[in-house]
Amino acid sequence: MKKYALPIAVGIALFVGLMIGFFVGRKTLESKWSNPVGVVSPADFQKSSTAKDADPTPPAGAKIMKPLPLLRMRQEVAKLTEKDPLKVTLTSFGNGEDGGELHLMMKNGAPCKVTSYSGIAYAFDSSGKPVKANAAGESYLAFRSDATSDKGLAIESNGKYVHAQGIKHTETASLGVAHVDAYACADGTKWARQ
Repeated sequence: MKKYALPIAVGIALFVGLMIGFFVGRKTLESKWSNPVGVVSPADFQKSSTAKDADPTPPAGAKIMKPLPLLRMRQEVAKLTEKDPLKVTLTSFGNGEDGGELHLMMKNGAPCKVTSYSGIAYAFDSSGKPVKANAAGESYLAFRSDATSDKGLAIESNGKYVHAQGIKHTETASLGVAHVDAYACADGTKWARQ
């Protein structure tokens, strides 16, 4: 019996250690993810916007989602945008003939014709991990469009629209999540995230 005492004790200690590690890790992640919304600091904006060949970046003070796994990010963005009139329903990163591209499928639930919008997109690799989307290494970038830059932009009420934007720093990004933070309509109506 003494011969089995040490292996049994080691096995029990290993099991208890694994269980403690699991629950402490889970508690730490839940605590970290409990407030997924952050803000672009002036220093972050300066670093992002002045990097060589930087793609558009959200301005200082803009609310952004902190890096999360893809599934959790989708859940948090769904909560954030639940009542938004103009929504991004599909986000993808890829490479086209002229380099990297961001594609957004949008649906207009507003009672007016949208003629300009802006927002933030987040990049993920095929396994759902946040990855570099811009020159300074951040996993997010800004997107925008208006009738001047996108000739004939008009998303009818209850209509759909595909936003395509050339980007330079996609690297391994293929999946994404995005949200619109502001838009304006042909009738002068404006909306912005508070």
